Amino acid sequence: MGSFIENTSLWRLSTIGGIPYKFLNTSGSFGPDTGEATWSCLIPANRLLDLVEEVFPRPPAADGAGSSGGVPMWGVPSMTASKINFAAWDSGKPLDAFLHDPEGEDEGQAAIGTYQKLMKIDIIFNTEEPPDNEENTPDPEDPYPYLDITADGNGEFLSIPATEKVFKKDPDDSSSDNSSAEPVRTQSAAITKFIPVIEWNVQWKSIPYTFFKNTLIKRIRDTIGKVNLAAVPFLFDAPTETILFHGWSYSQSNTWRISDNSYREKAVSVGMKFAEKRVYIPGGDDQGNEAVGGHNHHWLPDAGWTHVLLTERRDDAYEGGDLNALVSKLPIEPEA
Repeated sequence: MGSFIENTSLWRLSTIGGIPYKFLNTSGSFGPDTGEATWSCLIPANRLLDLVEEVFPRPPAADGAGSSGGVPMWGVPSMTASKINFAAWDSGKPLDAFLHDPEGEDEGQAAIGTYQKLMKIDIIFNTEEPPDNEENTPDPEDPYPYLDITADGNGEFLSIPATEKVFKKDPDDSSSDNSSAEPVRTQSAAITKFIPVIEWNVQWKSIPYTFFKNTLIKRIRDTIGKVNLAAVPFLFDAPTETILFHGWSYSQSNTWRISDNSYREKAVSVGMKFAEKRVYIPGGDDQGNEAVGGHNHHWLPDAGWTHVLLTERRDDAYEGGDLNALVSKLPIEPEA
């Protein structure tokens, strides 16, 4: 290519980080809800890693911010950068993007002009990763854009003993009024009751390894097998004691980033499993509102759903814990 285009001091455009670039082209496609676009430019051949760090900002290692994803796309900030492709701009010269063979006049160096001065960059933007950065503030209605949440509704059949007396309703009576049902004495009856359960799966990706090691694993160990002591916003404000944290998974991967101590940085992904049990207590509360019970409510034939306490110490079957801390980005405060 000509010397004019190689003279980057004449380029009008530069990134926020000061990397000069020459805009080339955009292309892509849109569907009803998703989209993908490729943004192309030229940059100096020795600025690749600077650009990568700018497009994919380094997440804070001290907290659980995780990867913030790529920068938002110009003009369509709901799409964020997911990948950078780089290649030689001038096919007549090779590209030495990582200075394997530096040019110079000293003996043993490549001759000046051996490698091209520019590289072509293609930044891929799409809607796969939710934006979470200062340029594109997350929806305040969704304070957990870094979580992937799925659910499956199912349940279990509970075999319940009958009392000495059960009631038989007239098969021709289709009303919701059961007061006219006739008593029937029985010594045993095969009766089942369906208990609805929602299985929630919460995936938290790209967690800094330091945050997992120092904070998150402690929270997991402290709350596994416990129910929520407060409403759970990340599960649509599920009421107290209706959510049981009963399982989790862990995976670890290496990244291309180099930490301050020259080690390759690691990223962690954690999956958490929650079971939601919501039952309705006959009679409700003192204000006449329908009361909701959870995992510490058990079915008693004479009383229906009842908060049952165990042992002389009046223990709950399931101890309570702070499940909201499991998805908090804040680190554990050091002890005074």
